[in-house]
Amino acid sequence: MNGLPLRPTADIGVVEDRFFTLRNFLLTDGTVMPEATIAYETYGRPASDGRNAILCTHGYTASHHFAGRNPANGNQPGSWDGLIGLGKAIDTDKLFVVASNMLGSSFGSTNAGSINPQTAGAYGPDFPNITIRDIVAAQKALLDHLGVRHLVAVAGPSYGGYQAFQWAVAYPDFMDAIVPLLSRLVWRLLDWLDYRMWDARLRTVDALYGPEPETEADRERNPKHPVPGWRTHGDRGKAMDEA
Repeated sequence: MNGLPLRPTADIGVVEDRFFTLRNFLLTDGTVMPEATIAYETYGRPASDGRNAILCTHGYTASHHFAGRNPANGNQPGSWDGLIGLGKAIDTDKLFVVASNMLGSSFGSTNAGSINPQTAGAYGPDFPNITIRDIVAAQKALLDHLGVRHLVAVAGPSYGGYQAFQWAVAYPDFMDAIVPLLSRLVWRLLDWLDYRMWDARLRTVDALYGPEPETEADRERNPKHPVPGWRTHGDRGKAMDEA
């Protein structure tokens, strides 16, 4: 419309999962995780001064696959494939994009299904009570590992927006801006009550496997049910920190 030629755009192409592992990761409640692995993808190249990066944070049940086509994801396009790439809104000719899977997610990072090094079995309901502060602290460690010294922005939808808000609280001088989408600073009471209801239901073994077998015959019919005594341990607190 202004007479200027449009810049050509290009998709990212094939991408792959990468992994970064923290050792003896200290959580907000004082728990120390022997290992905390973060899955991530990157697009573009980091600047020599480490100051051209954007961190993309995903929604609660989504993954870190924001752009390109990842064989691990069935070669499906990323959720922001139309926004990230050469000549696109998040231009990988200028920007280095880090798409981090959050700690606790089922898409590659350490989660309740991961092996607890201290027991050699899955964490299950004994997975630590991580908070959004812990998720962001793990992302900060990942960025330090990648040589990122300053962020142009933290951008993400839904729960990714909450992470962006927490970034602004925890590391206000580390980024120029945050871009929270479909998110907000304060939950409504109905949102909180709805969350508590589903959280309580999903924290029970029965929700995942059905009632615990009472006899060996029952166990043979449901061999995937965990061993007796694998129970939830009550309320594990809010998922969100109060900024």
